[in-house]
Amino acid sequence: MKKACAVVLCLALSGLVSLVLADKLEPSVEFVHEDAKGKLDMIGEVAIVMTGNDPFINRIMEDVLAISLMSSGVKIAYPDETHFGKPRPEQGTDPMQIAMSVGANVLVTGMAVTEPPGEWQFRTVKVSIASLSLIDVPQDKTLIWVLYEPEKATTSSKIARAFAKVMVESLK
Repeated sequence: MKKACAVVLCLALSGLVSLVLADKLEPSVEFVHEDAKGKLDMIGEVAIVMTGNDPFINRIMEDVLAISLMSSGVKIAYPDETHFGKPRPEQGTDPMQIAMSVGANVLVTGMAVTEPPGEWQFRTVKVSIASLSLIDVPQDKTLIWVLYEPEKATTSSKIARAFAKVMVESLK
């Protein structure tokens, strides 16, 4: 009886550990330029402009990245709170020009690819691949580049939180 209880307890704990680890999203590939270290206090305001081919996903990713970074204490120049949920510049607008026009020191840009919709779905918002970069605007230099390819498609907010964590930790 004690053996059976011990086996059940071990299985329950391993399931709990798997659940906790499954919630953590790790980058598939990550690049941090040596100049990124120590820049957290100096980055100033950040612009976030996604460049994927789906404007809906771009706006959602911009919003959740902005919210995640603001929650980490990063100042956001674009989109700010007045832009959330509202139309923004259309595809084809150069992200670097937008960053310069709002006076941002750094730019978060990239793309997100969604999984194909299921049989009864019109569209899906689950992201299967996301490539995100932090660019020093005045120097036009990539400070951080991260690629996420989760085994199972995930939410844009989970990717945004993971990127915000990588960005803040890399800039410390």
